[in-house]
Amino acid sequence: MYNGFEMWVTEIRKKILKEKTMLKLLALKEAYLKNEDGATAIEYGLIAAGIALAIVAVVFTLGDDLLGIFTDIETELAGAGTP
Repeated sequence: MYNGFEMWVTEIRKKILKEKTMLKLLALKEAYLKNEDGATAIEYGLIAAGIALAIVAVVFTLGDDLLGIFTDIETELAGAGTP
């Protein structure tokens, strides 16, 4: 059987093991929170969304004018091929 000292040592070892486990868990949590790999992908996604919105805004604003310009160019090109 255990005497008083051996029981005390066993309890101390258990406490140390719990503390080490908690420290490891805290270290994993800190490493997870500092990981910024996903943040870069999100930033690129937001940039792409912003560019897409800008393109849509320009097309809706200038759509009729662009259609007229391309129609004129098409007419000129079609006429350039005839002698």
